[in-house]
Amino acid sequence: MREMQLDQREIGEQTQATVQAAARPKALLVVSLWPDNNGTGTQRRAFQHLWCLSHAFDIDLIVAPRRPREPQAHDRLASLCRNVIELPVARDYILAVDRYQTPGFTLLGEMLRGRRRQWRPYRKKQRLQALESLARRLNGPYELQFFFRLDTAWLRTALAAFADSQTRYVIDLDDLDSSYMRQAAHVNASLLGRELVLAMHLRAQWLQRIEKRLLRRFDIATFASIADVARVARYRPTAQVSVLTNSVALLAQPLEPRVADGTYRLLFVGLMAYMPNADAAVFLAREIVPLIRSALGPRIELFLVGKEPPPAVTALDHPPQINVTGWVEDLLPYYRNADLIVMPIRMGSGTRIKAIEALNLGRPIVSTTLGVEGLGLIPGRHLLVADSAEDLAAACCRLLTDPALRAELVANGREKVRADLGYEQALVTLMKLLGRNSETLTNGC
Repeated sequence: MREMQLDQREIGEQTQATVQAAARPKALLVVSLWPDNNGTGTQRRAFQHLWCLSHAFDIDLIVAPRRPREPQAHDRLASLCRNVIELPVARDYILAVDRYQTPGFTLLGEMLRGRRRQWRPYRKKQRLQALESLARRLNGPYELQFFFRLDTAWLRTALAAFADSQTRYVIDLDDLDSSYMRQAAHVNASLLGRELVLAMHLRAQWLQRIEKRLLRRFDIATFASIADVARVARYRPTAQVSVLTNSVALLAQPLEPRVADGTYRLLFVGLMAYMPNADAAVFLAREIVPLIRSALGPRIELFLVGKEPPPAVTALDHPPQINVTGWVEDLLPYYRNADLIVMPIRMGSGTRIKAIEALNLGRPIVSTTLGVEGLGLIPGRHLLVADSAEDLAAACCRLLTDPALRAELVANGREKVRADLGYEQALVTLMKLLGRNSETLTNGC
């Protein structure tokens, strides 16, 4: 009898769990790259959204990637999603500087682009094939349709067939592409030439028109940085605009400080194919590190870690003084062997996950103002901030020669990450934005 009662109790619990699972609302998450907690900053932000949404919704994930699928990343996604749907590879909309070599055609192309009402990554036939593939695999209606970054927004109209009057549309633009394009044109004006700079400004205007339109077509629009929220205020958006800060999975214990051996090791981490990162790497190696060496001596080693370094970055490689690694499977050894993380970012918008990651791991940071914009970090409390090559070098020298200050900044930085920049805090913020109670949620995977 007792065994029968236990069996009945277990059946009841299983039935209740099944009913609760069946009652979970459905959401559609649309991304243009494979979410990966160990990937680039954009991949990590996409994974952050997936992780948070999986606590409240059954997720159908649509991926329209520009790059091939990585099997290990896909396996991790399958545990968080009900369905993973891959569309044909989309074409990148960001101006690729190294692809434009013929004088006159760059500018002409951007002038013609400006006549287009919106960006479409496929030709008409490809677009129809992609939508037919979606129609066979989606099971709407969805309570929430969540789009990550501007280059997924073209699917907004097509996916209306899988919505009803209660569906909410959210787009996370992450950062402002138009702002990044203007900054890139300004910082690199002397290198790019007049035609390409003008073309980039035309591209920025085109992107801004699309951004304005999107902020009127979605219910909620989010950005990684409060600075970008302030920038779009002049667009007069009808969408509710809010900040959704980047976050990381919290570590229980930070890395131990590197044992002093007479050599100072500096580290910069980032996707080198991304122009702001490549510019920062060159700026650091050519202008900042020489000043540090003149003050502290020649035993300064710089590590530039990140995949797809362009020729301007690979040309810096001169071991052991400057080490350009390209892609590495594991970043942890590089963080463990670093005395200082340097982030001399001079263009771009949004917030840098690399800064949160460094603080989470227990490594001190020297950054430009732009490099930590929107994270709520306080100069002198969580990190040191400077903007010119001379001031950045002076800040690096100060930290490298003051272990007590490094320890103080690391302790304060980790406390900031625990309080505001962990996944759990991101979950609370997103659920509040969606009008849901995060305290009653559990991961449905």
